[in-house]
Amino acid sequence: MKREVRNSNLELLRIISMFLIIAHHYAIHGFATIKFSFTLNKFLIDFLSLGGQLGVSCFVLISGYFMINSKFTFQKLCKIIGEVLFYSIGIGLLFIFCLKPVESLSVFNLLQTFFPVGYVSYWFITNYILLMLFSPFINIIMKEINQKCHRNIIFFSILIWSFFSVFLGASFEFNKLVWFVVLYFIAGYIKKYVNFEKQNAKKHFMMAFLLYVLLILTDIALMCIGYFFNKNMLIDSSNYFMKINSPFILFAAISLFLGFLKCKPFQSKVVNLISSTTLGIYLIHDNRILRPYLWRNIIKAPIFYSSPFLIIHAILSIFFIFMVCSGIDFLRQITFEKYYCTFLNHNWKRMKEKISLFFHQLENLLSKWIQCFYQ
Repeated sequence: MKREVRNSNLELLRIISMFLIIAHHYAIHGFATIKFSFTLNKFLIDFLSLGGQLGVSCFVLISGYFMINSKFTFQKLCKIIGEVLFYSIGIGLLFIFCLKPVESLSVFNLLQTFFPVGYVSYWFITNYILLMLFSPFINIIMKEINQKCHRNIIFFSILIWSFFSVFLGASFEFNKLVWFVVLYFIAGYIKKYVNFEKQNAKKHFMMAFLLYVLLILTDIALMCIGYFFNKNMLIDSSNYFMKINSPFILFAAISLFLGFLKCKPFQSKVVNLISSTTLGIYLIHDNRILRPYLWRNIIKAPIFYSSPFLIIHAILSIFFIFMVCSGIDFLRQITFEKYYCTFLNHNWKRMKEKISLFFHQLENLLSKWIQCFYQ
């Protein structure tokens, strides 16, 4: 059976999203210990941080778009967990035996190293895996409901967890997993109901650009008001509207996603190969133990806070991290992943039986416990 070639439009969007995420991490982690003031470099750092949540939103939309019609399997889950463990444990052991940064090796960090999903070493991965586990049930819901019901779910979700949460400060128990589910429903609606013959890619890209500019202007306005009225709190929180559930970020991500979907499809092995390394790029450069060492000792971002060469340093650093981490993940794919996937394929039937037995025993245990509790 011929393997389906993915639309490289969306793989290109993954690559762009990862660049935005690295730029975001350059801003928030590279200058984590800096006390900001009203300067041009403060604006540049805010500008770099702007795209992070946009990139994450695009990632979830793309993943949801593909997961809606794909069958969930524990093999896929094991493959992702294997990649996470490879980098988390590998980087942890590297630091323990070679680099030994004392401040990064707390007991909690070590627990996060060996149990990265359960201890939320990577917030995105933990929520993404939970989304994968719930995706079969979400897909059933989307299959059974009609278009009006689907639209109403999205409308009220955005109203409650985006508009009310951001503009009124009402959290409504908001968390990243809730928002991932909302984005999943949006991706599902686009997949099922959007007629792309009536869509215009240029208009979607223009909308994303305008929302991006609006975010920048909002950031500048808050900084200027804070400076004029001597309110440091406004300067410090000038990027308030850049959070992941911000309406500006949400609709910019949707517009960008629709624009790439509408563009003429193309297939590129190079684009698809680079795109396949994006998760590895994230797992390497945003590892909790590596992170302080990367930004302080390798990139040396803090010393450029007052430098006129900040933007040049940022661009070079972002490309350096992307290319090096992409190369590392490519090597992992042709070595560790090749043998790991072969092992999974050869032993999956036996592993599946053990997993089924475990859940069956767990179900019986819970049933007995419930019966004893209510007797």
